[in-house]
This record gives sequence, C-alpha cells and structure tokens, in this order.
Amino acid sequence: GSPGFYDGANICAGDFYGETQYDDPAKKDTRSSSTLPLASLNNPPNDNKQTLAQPGGSPSRVTLNGTSGFDNKHTIFVDGDLNIDSNVEYSAFTDPTDAPALAIIVRGDIYINKNVTRLDGMYVAQKKADGSGGTIYTCSDGFNAYSSAQDAALIANCSSQLVVNGAFVAN
Repeated sequence: GSPGFYDGANICAGDFYGETQYDDPAKKDTRSSSTLPLASLNNPPNDNKQTLAQPGGSPSRVTLNGTSGFDNKHTIFVDGDLNIDSNVEYSAFTDPTDAPALAIIVRGDIYINKNVTRLDGMYVAQKKADGSGGTIYTCSDGFNAYSSAQDAALIANCSSQLVVNGAFVAN
C-alpha cells in the first residue's frame, strides 16, 4: 500500500458484519443518524449491547465522535463508511474481567481523521455487497483520504503517530 492507509495482506476473515450481531432485539439498538457520539453509548444501559448504525443516503456515511474514559463492552456495526473524528480511549481498569471492550465493524471503509492519535479497541473494515470498501485509511480529512499522489499534503497533515491499543482487520 501507499502511506496514509492500511491495506494488509490477504486474510481469510469471516463475515464479522453478518455473523456477529445479536439475534436478541433487547441487546441491539438501531440508529439512523449520520453522527454517532461514542459518549452516548458509555453508560450502564448500553453495556454488553450492540448498536447498528444505518444512516441511509448514498453513499451511507457515519461520523463517530470519539471519547476518553470509555468503560463499557459494546459493539458498533456500520452499514456504510465510517469517519472517526477524535480519539477513542478506554478508562483505566485494574481487574481484567472489568476491562472495557469496543469493537467497531464496518461494511465499507474506515477513515481516521488526521488529528486522531489514539484508538483503543478492534476496528474491522470489510467489503460491501458490491465488492467495494474494506480499507482503513489512517490519515484523512473527513471522508477524504490523503494519497501518495498528494505527497505535500501527506507530509503536512499526516505526521502524527497513531497508537492502536487493539487490532485492525481490513481487506
């Protein structure tokens, strides 16, 4: 790949989007907004639950507002592209059984804004039904990724280190 995005080696990842959603509607929340504040999911009623973000539109896009001190166990599914506009940080914990856990599973692309320096959790980008998507862009301006064809923009905007405490899974 070129600088500014992660396009890993061939993987045999399963269908995270289709196979890991709860069947129990009491454990799942559907949101149609194009903005998803992670802080709104960081309260006891949302612990051990899932959020399905389906904003509609063409293309379907969701912006995730990050938070610090996230302390739930939660999975977010996005049917479309996702932009992460700020850091996502777990709260401190001493007991491993109380450790926060966040999984974000996107059927599309993940765009991580240039100002994001820390992401805790697991981030999955898989292909859409039409075969597009499945890439994680680690330096973007909204839904616009910087590319190697924009060397000056890459140098000017993509010099901050991104620390991932977790995992990336992508095409």
